[in-house]
Amino acid sequence: LLPQYAQAGFLALELELAAGKVVGIEIFDRSSQRIEIRMVPDEDASALEQSDFEFIPPEGVEVFDAS
Repeated sequence: LLPQYAQAGFLALELELAAGKVVGIEIFDRSSQRIEIRMVPDEDASALEQSDFEFIPPEGVEVFDAS
Protein backbone atom coordinates (compact mmCIF):
# COMPACT_ATOMS: atom_id res chain seq x y z
CA LEU A 1 0.00 0.00 0.00
CA LEU A 2 1.22 3.49 -0.79
CA PRO A 3 0.24 6.61 1.17
CA GLN A 4 -2.28 8.96 -0.41
CA TYR A 5 -0.51 12.08 0.82
CA ALA A 6 3.13 13.13 0.40
CA GLN A 7 3.28 14.16 4.09
CA ALA A 8 2.60 10.62 5.30
CA GLY A 9 5.15 9.28 7.77
CA PHE A 10 5.90 6.22 5.67
CA LEU A 11 6.78 5.32 2.09
CA ALA A 12 4.94 2.01 1.83
CA LEU A 13 3.11 -0.57 3.89
CA GLU A 14 2.82 -4.26 2.99
CA LEU A 15 0.27 -6.66 4.45
CA GLU A 16 0.97 -10.40 4.57
CA LEU A 17 -2.19 -12.48 4.43
CA ALA A 18 -2.82 -16.14 5.20
CA ALA A 19 -6.27 -17.69 4.94
CA GLY A 20 -7.78 -14.22 4.61
CA LYS A 21 -6.23 -12.92 7.85
CA VAL A 22 -3.41 -10.43 8.37
CA VAL A 23 -0.39 -12.32 9.72
CA GLY A 24 2.26 -9.66 9.14
CA ILE A 25 2.81 -5.99 8.40
CA GLU A 26 5.92 -4.34 6.99
CA ILE A 27 6.27 -0.56 7.14
CA PHE A 28 8.93 1.24 5.11
CA ASP A 29 9.54 4.67 6.62
CA ARG A 30 11.10 7.85 5.27
CA SER A 31 14.39 7.12 7.07
CA SER A 32 14.91 4.00 4.93
CA GLN A 33 14.05 1.79 7.87
CA ARG A 34 11.83 -1.27 7.73
CA ILE A 35 9.52 -2.15 10.60
CA GLU A 36 8.23 -5.73 10.65
CA ILE A 37 5.25 -6.74 12.76
CA ARG A 38 4.20 -10.39 13.06
CA MET A 39 0.78 -11.49 14.31
CA VAL A 40 1.12 -14.62 16.43
CA PRO A 41 -1.94 -16.42 17.76
CA ASP A 42 -2.14 -16.45 21.53
CA GLU A 43 -2.75 -20.04 22.59
CA ASP A 44 -3.83 -18.91 26.07
CA ALA A 45 -6.07 -16.08 24.85
CA SER A 46 -8.92 -15.22 27.13
CA ALA A 47 -11.70 -12.73 26.68
CA LEU A 48 -10.77 -9.14 27.48
CA GLU A 49 -12.54 -7.47 30.37
CA GLN A 50 -13.29 -3.77 30.83
CA SER A 51 -10.88 -3.81 33.78
CA ASP A 52 -8.04 -4.74 31.37
CA PHE A 53 -8.26 -1.16 30.04
CA GLU A 54 -8.41 0.72 33.34
CA PHE A 55 -5.36 2.70 34.38
CA ILE A 56 -4.61 3.61 37.96
CA PRO A 57 -1.61 5.93 38.19
CA PRO A 58 1.00 5.12 40.83
CA GLU A 59 0.97 7.09 44.06
CA GLY A 60 2.74 10.44 43.85
CA VAL A 61 2.34 10.82 40.09
CA GLU A 62 0.88 14.12 38.90
CA VAL A 63 -1.94 13.56 36.41
CA PHE A 64 -2.77 16.27 33.86
CA ASP A 65 -6.45 16.38 32.92
CA ALA A 66 -6.88 18.06 29.54
CA SER A 67 -10.70 17.88 29.59
